[in-house]
Formats: sequence, structure tokens, C-alpha cells
Amino acid sequence: MSAELKADIRKKIAKLETYLRELEDIDGSIELENAKAVVERVSAKPKLPKFATGIRFLDDRMHGGFEAGSFVNVAGENFAGKTELILAILGNIAKYSPVVFFSFEMYENLLTKRFEKWDDTQLANLLIDQKHRELDAITSIIRAYAKKGVRFFAIDSRMKIEVPGISEQYERNSRISAELSKLTQELGIVLLLINQIAESDQRNKRLALKGSGDQAYDSDVLLFVLKDKDDDSKRIMVCEKDRINGKRWIQDYTMADLTGPDYEVVEYQERTA
Repeated sequence: MSAELKADIRKKIAKLETYLRELEDIDGSIELENAKAVVERVSAKPKLPKFATGIRFLDDRMHGGFEAGSFVNVAGENFAGKTELILAILGNIAKYSPVVFFSFEMYENLLTKRFEKWDDTQLANLLIDQKHRELDAITSIIRAYAKKGVRFFAIDSRMKIEVPGISEQYERNSRISAELSKLTQELGIVLLLINQIAESDQRNKRLALKGSGDQAYDSDVLLFVLKDKDDDSKRIMVCEKDRINGKRWIQDYTMADLTGPDYEVVEYQERTA
């Protein structure tokens, strides 16, 4: 059997599995909630914390940090410091909460060098997976650790996620973003996904995620990290989408700004206008 035929069969199987999951969720016994019941149920839940990142400007812009149930895409130019940003966030959150990091871009010998200044609490709270790259395996691990109480996850990077049976980039990107976005809402977790800007978009000074698809639509927060053309130590963060706070913004920062003060968990507070 040819590789092309195998790929086509896997693609059809993946589609059928998606349809089957959707059909299993629907039967004649389902009763929908009215808005009053939803409001009462949600109001009775304990207030969820926001996850303070320890990066002062980012927490200020996000009104205390990332809110539970958020799918966050962090995209940027090559060597703009996307991984450094994510590790800084994970390191700060690991001071007070366990986190899971899917690290697919960096060999473990290089990765461990980034932990030289981390303390024992941070190291114990950072859970690392460098092996399971297939989307179904990643989502299964996220579900399993969410059941254990982990609420913060990061993946480096989207380009390394494998989706067997889907060869078209557009369809693969849409499948990845749809699955990850659904998880954040279903499990009430925060998920950061490192992404890239298309080279053609960089040349045209346009901020868009590489490979298109529904990635931007599925994102709750969409951040771009750019290099300052005149100063190699400076970076520019552009928030193109913030579904939580409803604001777009631009922030200059340096790599030194990623090392923030010690943060405790920030309790959820109602946002004010």
C-alpha cells in the first residue's frame, strides 16, 4: 500500500471519528438549559483565580493575568524570544502552581540550561513532555493532568504538532486550534501555544498566524512578539486580540522585563470599565 493511499485512509478515519464523537454527544434525552439556569449555576461556582505571569506589564495589560478557560496564541518572528517568554511565564507560575510544558523545539540538554536559576519549587512544579507530538496524545495528557488539578499548559510549538491523516496545512491548523480551544473551555484551563508569523506577512508588515486556518478565530488572546529593528535587546509585544478584556495594545519591553517580582495567585476580581 502506497504512502499516499495510507495518508488518504488516515484522513478519512480522522473525519469519521470526529463525526462519531459529535453524534455520540447528541441523543433524544438532551435537555438544554435556559439562561436563568445557566446564570444561577455559574454564580454558584467558586470564583476562579487568574494566573499572574510575574511579568509586570503583561499582568497589568491582562488585568491580573490570564483567566481560566483561555486559549492563547503567542506568535512571532524567528529568534524574537517566544520560548524565553513562555519559559519566563511558566517559571513564575510554577512558584505557586503546577504547570505542564510540551517542549518539542529544544533538546533536553539545552532546555535544562534554562533552569539554572530556578528554585526547587519551580523545578518540581514544571512537568515536561518531549515525546508525545500527536494531537490526540497531547489532548489526552492535558485531560489527564487537568483531572489532577493542573490548570496551566504550554506547547512549544504548533509547528511540531502531528495530526495523522491530514496532509493539508490549512485543515491541520484548523483541527489543532479547534481541539485546543475546545479543551480550554471544557476544562477551564489556560493553554499557551507558540506559533509563527508567515514570512510573507513579515515582509508586508502584516501580523497573521502562519498557515492561516481558523487559528486566530479560535484564540481568546493573540499576542505577537517582534524584534526592535534598531535595538537587539528590545522587543515589541502586540496584542491583536483579547476576547477577555476586549482591548488591543502594543508594549515595548526588554528581555530583562521577563524576570518579574514574586507573585502569589491573584484571586479573580470583576473587571471594571
